[in-house]
Amino acid sequence: MRGVSRAGRTRYRGTPPVDTVEPIELEVGMSGAVLSAVGLTDREVEVVRAWLRTDSKAAAAGRLFIAECTVAEHVTRVRAKYAAAGRPAATKAALAARLLQDDYVRLDEL
Repeated sequence: MRGVSRAGRTRYRGTPPVDTVEPIELEVGMSGAVLSAVGLTDREVEVVRAWLRTDSKAAAAGRLFIAECTVAEHVTRVRAKYAAAGRPAATKAALAARLLQDDYVRLDEL
């Protein structure tokens, strides 16, 4: 059969028909702002929030009963996700600002 692959799926030459393209869903935060597609996990937010509330990664690790290197790894991953989205957060204050902008945390949680 022409135009059908061996697996039975239709192959297209060029752009697929419009009806096969999925619409983009935008997430809206508590403030009504459209959230970026950073995609932080609940655990990443929890660990970074604990770090933002304390003076050090060691203190955050103590509160969460995890290793300090685990806190550092979560912070590194979150920063990498923001950098990949074109919104770098190189400092603790910049990361706090990004989390606030994207409604991952509220000001009263910091």
